[in-house]
Amino acid sequence: MPDRSSVRKELYYLFETKPYSRKIPRSLRREGKVYLWDFGIIKDEAARFENLVACHLLKTCDFWTDTGEGEFELFFLRNKEKREIDFLIVRDGEPWLPVEVKQADTQPSENWRRFAKLLPCKRGLQIVYQPAWNAHAIGDMHVLVAGASHLLRNLDTAI
Repeated sequence: MPDRSSVRKELYYLFETKPYSRKIPRSLRREGKVYLWDFGIIKDEAARFENLVACHLLKTCDFWTDTGEGEFELFFLRNKEKREIDFLIVRDGEPWLPVEVKQADTQPSENWRRFAKLLPCKRGLQIVYQPAWNAHAIGDMHVLVAGASHLLRNLDTAI
């Protein structure tokens, strides 16, 4: 008999993202983050918004993989000091696009400074609930802060 977590995954109740730890000092290696497919039942507005973005990112990774653009996977970054970038899209085994989710903060998160220098990515996204569109250079990485309504609608064509 399958365990309860695999049954929930098979019923499309939830999905899990794992921490990305390759070449990230003091990163978490085991604790995953769980998201619900039916995120409307989440009471906390910020958690519901992050869950919405997680669903879009996973759907987009699956779409890009299925259409032959490469092998895409969704992870997150977190170190033992509890600094975090909410998502990391990995393309063909290499970090490709880090994504931070913020309810209202249109300035790049402080966590970008910690992780930008550890990743080979040239671009990063910070998705915010409100309309926004501005870019910031953080080390060698360019971080686009963009509103969710425009960005998520056009995400699958961004490759």
